[in-house]
Amino acid sequence: MSEYKASFGAAGSTSNPELFAGSAAVTTLPVTFLTGAAIARYAVVGRVAASGKFIISDPAASDGSQVPVGIAVESAASASADAVGNIYISGCFNPAALVWHAGYTTAVLKAKAFDGTSISIKNIG
Repeated sequence: MSEYKASFGAAGSTSNPELFAGSAAVTTLPVTFLTGAAIARYAVVGRVAASGKFIISDPAASDGSQVPVGIAVESAASASADAVGNIYISGCFNPAALVWHAGYTTAVLKAKAFDGTSISIKNIG
């Protein structure tokens, strides 16, 4: 695991929302993304219980991935084989910067998504 101090994007930047929403320590963890998963940068991910591998968290799933456990640090394409990458497992994040499965339809669902983890969600502005 790596631990980093959160930093902020350039003031006045409108191209991408700021990822970090506080000064909490940010921790990453190397993981394996399941074959066939297309993981976008900053995607909310869950762990498939049967394999221990990660995919985009879908709140309607029943394979374990319905419980978000991290946020992809970078995009990962695993079309023909598992892909290795890193996820954030702690820190305070801006929900507007995250890539959510379409099943997260409300701000309330997003706010509760990381309950029980070291990740917190906080709107900026």
